[in-house]
Amino acid sequence: MIYGLDFGRTQGGPMAVLLNRAEAHEAKGDALLISVCAGFTRADIHDVGPTVTVTGNGDDPRLEQLAGSFIDYAWDTRDYNSAKFFSVADVVAMARAGKPGDKPLVIADYNDNPGGGGYGDATNLLKGMVEADLPNAVFHALHDPAAVREAMKNGLGKQTLTVGGKVDPSKGGAPLTLTGEITGLHNGRFIAWGPMGGGVLRDYGPSAVFRVGGIDIVLITNNGQANDLGQFTSLGLDPTRYRTVTVKSAHHFRAAFEPLARQVVLVDTGALCAERYTPELFKKVRRPIYPFDKIEA
Repeated sequence: MIYGLDFGRTQGGPMAVLLNRAEAHEAKGDALLISVCAGFTRADIHDVGPTVTVTGNGDDPRLEQLAGSFIDYAWDTRDYNSAKFFSVADVVAMARAGKPGDKPLVIADYNDNPGGGGYGDATNLLKGMVEADLPNAVFHALHDPAAVREAMKNGLGKQTLTVGGKVDPSKGGAPLTLTGEITGLHNGRFIAWGPMGGGVLRDYGPSAVFRVGGIDIVLITNNGQANDLGQFTSLGLDPTRYRTVTVKSAHHFRAAFEPLARQVVLVDTGALCAERYTPELFKKVRRPIYPFDKIEA
């Protein structure tokens, strides 16, 4: 199977079940270590899909049986998917419903996640936010080195920039020409102290904050998903003070951003990492394979 275990989500569901089961077996001494991997669903490789590795002492057939029971559970729950995707119009309406003093609505552009191979420059969500004239919102981020260079050349202040949608406009939206104000310029380097950062230096290259109406748009040179609060605070942006915070990420943003959110929602922007699996996208995977082929249990 190409995917399973709820795509690796650990908030609940089959992945969490197996992780808890693994810890219980390890505590009882049934195995030294049990590793559960949901796999990377967009990898066009022969050995795609979920795996389970059981490590123990000696050639004990029970270890293989244990691994088999885990992967059988992954197969039995292969259709479980906890993600709910909203349209751009839906999430913009949710954002407009926010009131002063509310915690932020955190919107994740799951489809344009650079961690999954996304271009990081999809504009469909930003277009909806600009057209709705959302107040007190921050958009992280557009990977657009050309726009950053233009902003750096012009310096702080009012300017018109064409941003995003430059790699493949069919995957998440065309470039947007917007007039606003460059309120901040930065070298893009900082220490990520959050749960996904662990004190590691990050470098997103020359970066700019482009304020259009009530929206602060972050422009970056080096592509990367938003999963650390430092990606905002290093630019002088406090994500806790916005009514709407957007990130281009699928899962890894949650540890840092869920605690500050009134709600987290996933938006379908039609970008490269949309959860749409068709045979022509995969040339090297083993066949037969779920969901493309009929497989007898």
